Amino acid sequence: MGLIKIKQVEGLTDSIDFLEGSVDSLESQVQAGTGELENSVDSLESEISSDVSSLDTRASGIEDDLSTEISTTDSEVSSLDTRASGIEDDLSTEISTTDSEVSSLDTRATDIESSVDSLENVLVEDDEFFVEVFNNVTATASSPFDVTVTSGSVQDSRAALVWAFINGVRTDVSGVNDQTITLLADFDVDTNDEIVIQYQAE
Repeated sequence: MGLIKIKQVEGLTDSIDFLEGSVDSLESQVQAGTGELENSVDSLESEISSDVSSLDTRASGIEDDLSTEISTTDSEVSSLDTRASGIEDDLSTEISTTDSEVSSLDTRATDIESSVDSLENVLVEDDEFFVEVFNNVTATASSPFDVTVTSGSVQDSRAALVWAFINGVRTDVSGVNDQTITLLADFDVDTNDEIVIQYQAE
């Protein structure tokens, strides 16, 4: 009986030793697993840190690019504002110049109207416009010759107020002095030719 108990105790001791060995082995495995886990965590933290650093770098680059783009856009907008301002100034100048030209044309038109009115006042009234006919006049081609009207004096002795025709052909009036009219024909004039003088008298 005593021998059996000793055997049982020895067997129990062996079991305890086996369990202790198993526990030690398990602890060793746990420690090894913990070390691997810690290494994995460290590696993961390193990768995450690297990724975060990379993201920070990319974000910083994006911010720099965006800042450059905004600065460039601001410069372009400023340039457009300057060009628009220049165009407005040019347009204002052109409008001002056009207004001045229109005003000048209006003034000239008024002056012309005044001149026409003045000319109408001094020209051709029926009772001051005369026609006289001359015969028996001789002259050499391209040599000035005179005829004298009798109905009145040429207004202001102006050649522009005398119209001369020889046989219906318009002839130059080279000068006027009161009632004396100087003619210049490019052909010979003889006594058979008819000279017609139309003039505005004073």
